[in-house]
Amino acid sequence: MAEPLLSVEGLTVRLPGPNGPVTVVDGVDFTVDAGEIFGVAGESGSGKTMTFLSLLRLLPAGATVHGEARFSGQNLLTAPAGELRRIRGRQIAMVFQDPMTSLHPMLSIGRQLTDHLRTHLGVNRRSARARAAELLDEVRIPDPSGALRAYPHQFSGGMRQRIAIAVALACRPRLIVADEPTTALDVTVQAGVLHLLDRLRRDHGVAVALITHDLGVMSALADRVSVFYAGRIVESGTRADVLRDPGHPYTDALIGALSHTGALRPLPGSAPGAAERPGGCAFHPRCRYATERCAADDQTLVPISPGHLLACAENPLTRPRKAVAP
Repeated sequence: MAEPLLSVEGLTVRLPGPNGPVTVVDGVDFTVDAGEIFGVAGESGSGKTMTFLSLLRLLPAGATVHGEARFSGQNLLTAPAGELRRIRGRQIAMVFQDPMTSLHPMLSIGRQLTDHLRTHLGVNRRSARARAAELLDEVRIPDPSGALRAYPHQFSGGMRQRIAIAVALACRPRLIVADEPTTALDVTVQAGVLHLLDRLRRDHGVAVALITHDLGVMSALADRVSVFYAGRIVESGTRADVLRDPGHPYTDALIGALSHTGALRPLPGSAPGAAERPGGCAFHPRCRYATERCAADDQTLVPISPGHLLACAENPLTRPRKAVAP
C-alpha cells in the first residue's frame, strides 16, 4: 500500500473565546490519497473548514493546534514558517467558498495569476502570462487573453469560481482544498464546476479535499467521505458505504433531508455551538435512537466493516439502519 499524500492524526484546534478557549476541532483523524477526491461533509459549524485552515496555519491569533498532519512525510503543524509558505499555493492550494472575496477586486485576473506564478515558480513576466492564459483556457474561460485584462466583477459567479480554481492550479499542486466550491451557484453551473474538479483529478492526478454540506454534491464526486459533527468525525468510509448504507443516525438524517431521496425528513434542532456541546455523543439531543449511554459516553470511531468507521453507541449491525419518518 502506498503512503497517503496527507495523513492527519489527533488534530485538535482551540480558539480563544470570551470565557476561555473553545474546542472547534476535537481529535480528528483522516487520510487523503494521491489522486483521490476526499469528501468532507457536515452542517455549518461542524469544523470542516477549520480543520483544513489549521493544516495551512491560517487561523486567527490566539488559536492553538495539536496533533500531527503529515504531507509527503513532513509535519505541516511544526514546519518552519518559510517552508510552510513554500508549501501553501505550491503543493497545497485552496479554493475558498466565495471567489468574490478571495479574488482581489482591484487587481486584474492576469495580475493575480502571474504574481502567484512568479512568486512560487520564479518565472519571468512573459512566461507567467503565457501560463496564465493556458490555465484560463484549461478551466474553460472564453477568450483567455482578454480575460487576463478583466477584473473579477466582470465575470459571473461560476466564471469567478473557475478562475479561483485556475489560481489554485497555477503551480501544479498535489492537493487542492475546495471549500464549498458550488455554494450560491445554480444547478447547471454547479455541474460544470464539479465536472472540472473531476477532470483535473483524472488528467493531472491532483488530490481534492471537497468540503461541502451538500451530500448531493458529495455523491457525484467523492471516492471516500468523512462526516463531521460538532468538531468530530462521526462516520467515514467509501462513498457507497457512507451514502448508500449509512451507519450513523446523523448521516442518515442528512440523507433524509435531501429532497430527491423520497419523503423529506427534516433534521430537528440545530448543531451546538463550540462552547455549548453536550457531553457524550454531541448528536444525542437530536437523535431518535439516543439512550442514556449516548449522553454519558464519548464515542470513538470503530470499524464496522473494512474501511467503514462509525462513532455510535448503538450496535449498527442490529439497530435499524434507516430512520423511519414518525
